[in-house]
Amino acid sequence: EIDLMEFGAPESEIVGRRFVADITEARVQELFELVDRELQKVERSGMLPAGVVLTGGSSQIPGLRELLTDKLNLNTYLGDPWARVVFPEDVRSMLEEDGPSLSIAVGLAMRD
Repeated sequence: EIDLMEFGAPESEIVGRRFVADITEARVQELFELVDRELQKVERSGMLPAGVVLTGGSSQIPGLRELLTDKLNLNTYLGDPWARVVFPEDVRSMLEEDGPSLSIAVGLAMRD
């Protein structure tokens, strides 16, 4: 069980992990559908030869790569989705210890 007050809710509310997982899955599916609509506008839906790059803490959600492959109609290469998790190269050694959860913030800080 999870108390939502620990995450900023105004009052204590206990919910199950499954409830949170269901909401998260629905929002991720919705996000990938929006991405696919944008790809359809430029006639690239299902046609991303270089694949998709995932980064940030949410890239570690179990099953995310498979869901992305399904929703964006990506091909698979040797049985693995063409989605990969990456780190900004200049700070790779710092981030590998904690995973890619800080890579978005680091990438934005490095941006010119």
